[in-house]
Amino acid sequence: MKGSRSADMFLLVAVILFAFFVSVQADDHVERDFPVGEFIFHYYANHDLDSTDHSISKLVVVIHGIKRNADTYFTIMENAAHAAGITDTTAIIAPHFEISDSDSKVLIYTKDGWLQGDADTNSHHQYYSFTVIDILLQKARLTFPNLAQIIIAGHSAGGQFVQRYGAMTTVGSTEALHIPVKYLALNPGTYMYLDDQRLSLSAFETINSTCGGDDCNISAADFVPSYWNASCPAYNMGKYGTDNPTGYLASVGVSTVISHFPQRNFTYLLGDLDFLDNADLDTSCEAEAEGWYRKQRGLVWKQYVHLVKKLPSMMQSFAIVPHCGHNDTCMFYSTEFLVELTW
Repeated sequence: MKGSRSADMFLLVAVILFAFFVSVQADDHVERDFPVGEFIFHYYANHDLDSTDHSISKLVVVIHGIKRNADTYFTIMENAAHAAGITDTTAIIAPHFEISDSDSKVLIYTKDGWLQGDADTNSHHQYYSFTVIDILLQKARLTFPNLAQIIIAGHSAGGQFVQRYGAMTTVGSTEALHIPVKYLALNPGTYMYLDDQRLSLSAFETINSTCGGDDCNISAADFVPSYWNASCPAYNMGKYGTDNPTGYLASVGVSTVISHFPQRNFTYLLGDLDFLDNADLDTSCEAEAEGWYRKQRGLVWKQYVHLVKKLPSMMQSFAIVPHCGHNDTCMFYSTEFLVELTW
């Protein structure tokens, strides 16, 4: 076992060193314009969406985190694609959800609104953040006629975006685009639950002892409805659940999301060391109703989708990434993620 972990660490270090070498040579760091109605949305990419390319068979869309550093995420994903050996036939797109811009035509989103599908702030709220990705994917489907796979990936806040977008979209899905789409959520801080069930008081009081390592020793009976209403009335609202929907969720409809979710292909990668409270961890009561820290919240979500919603691991798969905490580079260059890239 120790030898296996050492081998994993050696591979991780080797990939990171290789990625550093590749990143020095990256030359695609030009922010591109994508028209959305009469407005503009910025993105980074290794292929222009206005130039038809028959050689592309895979599209990877990588969503930045709370720092909104889309250029950095583009570089990380380009390096990961090199390490996975898929660069020749892969288009990489890194959307940029901006909080401000001197150009009034550029779509702007609030600090947290972009990751939960809220509308922009400067077009009279015409374009939800998820709608922009819908439009972008439709354009990519036309630009790359031989496209056979789409991966949408994000870490931390980007992972939250991916989990919610994958659940809600009626456009960026396998059934709508008629090609396989997979959603990869890495270390998301919270999850959008599909109903008001969360861990009961007794289950939550023992969560630190029952939820550790690679799994949680909890059952479907440990999830109960309405428990958090008294102490945290909004625990199932906003980005945390389906009560009082707003934004993209309201436009799609909760019933549509619930009916489509079982057909969506998700993989969740959780850093083995992501158990610390850092400055960006959501510590609201709504978030803590899902667990104390990110890895724990992911393991609780795993039991919820498998035991409560009875969804198969083939469509809702989870993996623990050894040696990684809340670090985007470590997660994206991990063996576990590179395997997903070659899906």
